This record gives sequence, C-alpha cells and structure tokens, in this order.
Amino acid sequence: LEQRCSQLYAAWGIPQGDVNAGYLSCAVGIACSTSQKLAIRKEILQAVSEQYDVSVSAVDSGIRRMIDQLEAKPAEGWTQFKAESGFEAEKPTTGKLIYAIKRYLIQQKSRE
Repeated sequence: LEQRCSQLYAAWGIPQGDVNAGYLSCAVGIACSTSQKLAIRKEILQAVSEQYDVSVSAVDSGIRRMIDQLEAKPAEGWTQFKAESGFEAEKPTTGKLIYAIKRYLIQQKSRE
C-alpha cells in the first residue's frame, strides 16, 4: 500500500518522505482496512494522529496543505487523478481524497 501511494504521489509531484503524504498514506491504509465508511476525523484522522503522535488538527491541516499545494501547481498526474475521480471542477476535501485514493487503489488491484 505504502509503495502504491508513493507511486501515485510521485506522479502528482509530491517529494518522497513528505510528512503530509505519510499522513495521507496512513489514512488511506485505515480506510482500506474496512469495507465500512468511517468517520473522517473521529476514526481515520484520530488513528493517524495517534500513530504519528500529533493532534488530529495537525493531520487534517497537513493533508489540506498538501491538497492546496497540488491545486496551486497541478501536475499532470494530479489533474488526471482528479478527472478519473470525478472532481476535476472542485478541490477535494480530506475525506473525499482519502476515499478517492482507496477507490483508485482497488481499481489498480483489479486490473492486475
């Protein structure tokens, strides 16, 4: 999972080892661990914050900053991902992005 997320982020122009990308990968991992839709802040971001020993707000704002960064200078990979995920006309929220990546990874797996 970590490797697939890293490949995706590389296509978006996110540098390796970006802490916010780490938060996002962790959040996606939690979302992928269950078929239920989890509460973003209470269940997903809370678990990420405990793993990284930071506040839920730090995780949330870190992922939001990453989204802002991607929106400010969109790489082709990001634009393509947004189009495939159905939010090319809007900036995705933290929750929408987590679940869009989860769907993307499931699709990738089914193509193999």
